[in-house]
Amino acid sequence: MVNTAEKLLLQVIHHDKNGAIYQIGQTRCVVFAPQITDEERERRCKEIQRVAWAVWNEMCISKIE
Repeated sequence: MVNTAEKLLLQVIHHDKNGAIYQIGQTRCVVFAPQITDEERERRCKEIQRVAWAVWNEMCISKIE
């Protein structure tokens, strides 16, 4: 029998520009990277940054109030 700490260990089985395969205990997770243009990647990164700043600012305002 495998203890809980060993079952939750994340192992990277394979990783390249097209995706990755991870193993968590007895579960294998395959992640495929989207095939997008550099412009789309830049747009998505900017959107993530915009949302992250909005969340950060909201958290700061909530702490002040």
